[in-house]
Amino acid sequence: MPKDVRVFISRIRHEGRIIDPEPGTVVHREDVIAVITRTELHMERGIQIGPEVNDKALIDFPHEVLNVVITKKAWDGKTLKELVAFEFTRGVFLKKLVRGGEQIPFTAETRLDRGDLMTLVGAKHDVERVAKELGYADRPTITTDMIFVGLGIFFGGLVGLLTVTIGGLPSPSQQAAAP
Repeated sequence: MPKDVRVFISRIRHEGRIIDPEPGTVVHREDVIAVITRTELHMERGIQIGPEVNDKALIDFPHEVLNVVITKKAWDGKTLKELVAFEFTRGVFLKKLVRGGEQIPFTAETRLDRGDLMTLVGAKHDVERVAKELGYADRPTITTDMIFVGLGIFFGGLVGLLTVTIGGLPSPSQQAAAP
């Protein structure tokens, strides 16, 4: 494969066993491999590797699409090309880049800023590793912040206790409270 293309072997079936490869793992002639790369590259060059097979157990591993906010100063101003040269980015692909609330197009020369939101795709453990290195995972939540709900009820109650006398006439709440 060309050096400027990101292709990863995510799992290997070797002699019937499934292996999670490390950088030094050797692929043998009869091994079956699960390859992760961009679809267009796989379609264009997949035949150079070997025929495609249907091995559900080999490709059945947890993957994730995760939003990551870049907060670490070390990555501010680095290009995507510089970032992917680090071993910790192995197995992860950038799906989307958002800066200032707007999705921006990206190339290998795109510079990163602190606060950028990257949507990453890959095996769950790989994506989690990258998130820790860059900043933090921005996961959507469906929980309600009960502190804000409680404060809203409290202040709403205080406003309801206020009375205003206009032209000597009490407000309706004062009239209801009068015997």
